[in-house]
Amino acid sequence: MISLLKPSCRFTTLVVAPTNQLAVTAARAVADTPGRIYNPLYIYGGPGLGKTHLLMAIGHAVLDIDPSCTVEYLSIEDFASAWPTARNAGEEEAYCRHYVEAEVLLLDDIHLLAYRRDLQLEILRVLDSVLERNHQVVMASDRAPNRIDGLDERLARRCAAGLVTDVATPAPETRLEVVRRRVQERGAVFHPDILELLAGVGQSDLRQLLALVDSFQEVQRRTHLPLTVEAARGLLNDMGLAEVTGPAGDGQSPRPHADEFGTFLSDVTTTVAGQLEAWRSRVAEAILRWEGEGFRTRRLEALLQADLPADPNAILESFTADVERLRGLESEAQTVSPDLVGSPLFRDPDQVAAAAALVEHARQGRHPLPTPSRMWRLEDLIEAPGNQDALSSAWGVVDQPGTRHNPLAVVAPSGCGKTHVLHGIANKLAEAPNATIACLTASDFIADLEAAREANRLSAWQSRYRGVTGLLIDDIHRWADHPPLGAELVELLDALLEARAQLVVTSVVPLPQLALDRGIVDRLQRGLVVALAPPDRGIRSRVVERLLAAKLSLVDPELTSYLANRPAESVRSLQGLVHRLLNNAEVQGKTPTVAFARELLEGMPQAPPAREQRTRLSGVVVPVAGGLRSREKMVWHWPDAGDRVVEEWS
Repeated sequence: MISLLKPSCRFTTLVVAPTNQLAVTAARAVADTPGRIYNPLYIYGGPGLGKTHLLMAIGHAVLDIDPSCTVEYLSIEDFASAWPTARNAGEEEAYCRHYVEAEVLLLDDIHLLAYRRDLQLEILRVLDSVLERNHQVVMASDRAPNRIDGLDERLARRCAAGLVTDVATPAPETRLEVVRRRVQERGAVFHPDILELLAGVGQSDLRQLLALVDSFQEVQRRTHLPLTVEAARGLLNDMGLAEVTGPAGDGQSPRPHADEFGTFLSDVTTTVAGQLEAWRSRVAEAILRWEGEGFRTRRLEALLQADLPADPNAILESFTADVERLRGLESEAQTVSPDLVGSPLFRDPDQVAAAAALVEHARQGRHPLPTPSRMWRLEDLIEAPGNQDALSSAWGVVDQPGTRHNPLAVVAPSGCGKTHVLHGIANKLAEAPNATIACLTASDFIADLEAAREANRLSAWQSRYRGVTGLLIDDIHRWADHPPLGAELVELLDALLEARAQLVVTSVVPLPQLALDRGIVDRLQRGLVVALAPPDRGIRSRVVERLLAAKLSLVDPELTSYLANRPAESVRSLQGLVHRLLNNAEVQGKTPTVAFARELLEGMPQAPPAREQRTRLSGVVVPVAGGLRSREKMVWHWPDAGDRVVEEWS
């Protein structure tokens, strides 16, 4: 979506330094020849270091060369908000089509896919479609692909298939150059010592550093006086930011003149450093190689931090042998139990024993259980009259699992928070000592059962789930889309209830109306059935306020009220609406206001600034009792008398 590329995010506005030089070089090469080199290109680094800037700079450079090229920028946060809504409306293919057909696809914040299997599979499908056409993909994340927990192994391999490069924390001189450029862009004037003072506060997040420069400029603008160095230090102290000593915050003090003995020591140090540099280079090359192939390299990174080991080559050979052992185990897992392929254990050479145990368990029919997503916590849910019973019941299950409200069934329309409740309960239950929790969707549960049937391993399947202390299944209404479930599920439910294992299910359809075996429905109705109502005004206001507060320093109550009153069938669609507003405001460099929101969401233009001349009347009288009035026939602003256009009211 070309409109989402910020005009300021170009290569010409980027400060290039050793900490980002490789990433910038790769980005320029991709922009010059998209799809022919480094495809995909994966850039990772901490927040505020310029990853999004690089992505958008690639988009602008491609369009400068070929304006007809199709460039699409997509943040995973936006995708997570919009795609479920499109899927529920049956329009997921239409929604994803323009990303699939993009000639250059820019994906931001890949790490937000962690533990979100449905989104991962859709992004994987999009990536495969784009790469099959030899179109360019560029991704950004806060960590390397092999460091993202809960990421599908196939997706991790796609991310690491091209070039994986990082953006590191900027050096003091880089921060100083960033400060100088920002001041020049804003047309501000600061004393040189203030520039070094700003660069020396040690902000690794360049986005926060720029915000600090802007706040100093705003103070200077409001006081109409040049900001002094002492006043600047006072502002930093008020903000809790400590100044780092030394010019530009490098913390270095002048070195005394070296004497003859000091020169000798310097020569010896140089010789030893040369020997150290050789083995460190080999280790660094190994880290780049294995990280690029998706393996964790903690052992080698720790080696770089240590002194010269007795035999670095032996350590490298041992690491390589462990990698080959993991490859062999994963190949075996592909035969024994294909669903194990992609486990993080097969990517960590420090976990060879655990990976071997995992494969051995698979041989015996004991697969690892699906776990809840850690992004959903019970504490984060907003309590209101419409969901008070459901939340009270959820906490009751957590306090007395297996004995109170067992089973617990949560019924609600799509997008009202039932999945959040389910995973929140599961995460709480998993905190108990010796807890064994399985949390998954109804579709995955049935797929597991059908695979066991085909492999004639039903006893192993039942043994796997009978050992849990909690079984939580999302969207059981989807079971109606599958063949009859048979007696296996009834037997499992009976066994779990008898063992006082906690059962929790969710459904869009009320339980009595489920097109399922009556034995299954009867067992699920033996406990407590609670409903989650669509979000009321109170919940909507608090959801909007929370989302705005996460992005804005000051939340406008009028904007909160306006957004909370917008038509939205679920919390999910309300979140998508707020994210759309914030993203467009950021792209356009505007502050989100009610007027801006109305223009974006309703198509209404913002009211023009008031004219200083005497107020004129339009001469059109609108009856109070008359219904309004189409927006196309409303007169928002009268131009000069000679240019007026008068329309009829119907």
